[in-house]
Amino acid sequence: MLFLPGQKDPLGKIADSRAGILASLIGIAARQSIETGKKVNIADLIDFPVGWTFADHQKS
Repeated sequence: MLFLPGQKDPLGKIADSRAGILASLIGIAARQSIETGKKVNIADLIDFPVGWTFADHQKS
């Protein structure tokens, strides 16, 4: 999939750009938390589209 484009994803778990952005934000939040010693709210790092929530994109 990553190294062999066009491969099937039988489990439907391939990451999209949203997953990449969220992973980056987690890293940014972790770094800020380490530097400041305080909690960092990921939602405060970026303006998400109106009505968008993390729960909207969780697959069951």
